[in-house]
Amino acid sequence: MTRNLDRRIELCFPVVDTGIKNILKDIVSLQLNDNVKARIINKTQSNPFVRSKKKKAMRSQNDIYDYFLTKVSGNNNQNVSNALDK
Repeated sequence: MTRNLDRRIELCFPVVDTGIKNILKDIVSLQLNDNVKARIINKTQSNPFVRSKKKKAMRSQNDIYDYFLTKVSGNNNQNVSNALDK
């Protein structure tokens, strides 16, 4: 797969809302625990899959979807609902 390295834009900004900070921390945690589709980026660009001894399969894409589905449908966190409405 080719990567768009020439015409990409990256930006950085502060997140001041505590609720949104917590959501971002949760998402990063889910991504770091992925042991199904995650890969290790290496010098040789062979990029092997991350293998874990954890018994439970963790796929971050599905887990993030479930995370937001639970937050929005259960309305457990008003900050999530407000952030998604904006």
